Amino acid sequence: MAELDQPQRTVIMLGAGASAASKYALPVMYGFFDPDCGTPISEQLSSGLCRIYGDVDIRRINVEDVFGHLDMAAHYRDYAETKTLLDTAYLEALRIELERYVAQRLEIPHPEPTMPGFPRQDMYVAPEETDLCHRALFQSHLNPALDGGYRSTVITTNYDLVADYALRALEKEVWPTSSRAFRMEKLSGVRGRISLSELPSGNADPVGDAGWYLKLHGSLEWFYCPNEDCAKRAECFSAIFDTEWGLGFNALPEHFHPELTCICGAHWRQLIVPPTMAKDYRKYPTLETQWRLAVRHLQEANRIVIVGLSFAPSDVRLTWLMRHGLRWFGDRTIDVVYRKGRHDPADPQEHSVVRRVRDFVPNANVNAYGEGFASYLVDTGAVDHHAVDGLL
Repeated sequence: MAELDQPQRTVIMLGAGASAASKYALPVMYGFFDPDCGTPISEQLSSGLCRIYGDVDIRRINVEDVFGHLDMAAHYRDYAETKTLLDTAYLEALRIELERYVAQRLEIPHPEPTMPGFPRQDMYVAPEETDLCHRALFQSHLNPALDGGYRSTVITTNYDLVADYALRALEKEVWPTSSRAFRMEKLSGVRGRISLSELPSGNADPVGDAGWYLKLHGSLEWFYCPNEDCAKRAECFSAIFDTEWGLGFNALPEHFHPELTCICGAHWRQLIVPPTMAKDYRKYPTLETQWRLAVRHLQEANRIVIVGLSFAPSDVRLTWLMRHGLRWFGDRTIDVVYRKGRHDPADPQEHSVVRRVRDFVPNANVNAYGEGFASYLVDTGAVDHHAVDGLL
């Protein structure tokens, strides 16, 4: 519960709209399947979607609904009869094809990582190469030099790496070095790659005062073993960031790639969880810990900035998070940033997302910004309008 006299803490919440508004212009979940976008849709993926949805325009399919359907079907297959198993045998191959398509569709182009005399394998990206909007937002709220900057937290439902790269570049190359653990470093601890007690001594209480970076629905480059009896079940491997931080090991396990198998023989899977009622976070210890941290930090927030988050009705867990995290939020400030569409109401306060937030926190001071991410940053003084001309 946030007290009026407690130190400042801002919580930034990012949805697909934030990545869509970045320089990469990544797709949102509705309309994700686009035959004209340049990413090929395989025959196996196309035919599998047709078996589920029938003869519909593929552009009208929400990719997270597909993930939700496949997860629910996999759950029922555990108890199905032989005939049902045979009839739905295509679902596993469809899931693999879907993961491949999503990874390609959300891929961020970056120059080859190089450093004289040292062949880096950490996908290093210089700060100026990351997305300006995310970088400016983080600079405005997370910079350790600011009042409460080290306490502020980022919560995202996105699978992509737009925010990851921007935050990593700022923490390693721009912000002052301190004894505190970086947010990206602590996230590796939550994934089970190191013990939380091994984090820097300045952060002896890792779930305490300092801020976090939390990815509630997983990530494109996280892999886990789906076998619940496997010794590696509680761990989640990052194909990029675990290696670069050097957290007590030199490389990822030999079999981290999803095409290969874990020590138990099961295939590694991408840790992507759709926002549907069917998901069971007890199957994903890494994510369950992050959801618990998210509730705590929302409860202790003085200010919340929501960018591009739609609060889909199917995401019951996100509704739970907002209601439990904000039930004592009171009259503090919430900024809601979205891009107004043709059919949206003229009054920003009547937008569906703004009304949803007001439903969560009736007494909050809700500021609605309907002109998009870049415009919000200009309005709040985070960037000069000349710097984001191409994004306005």
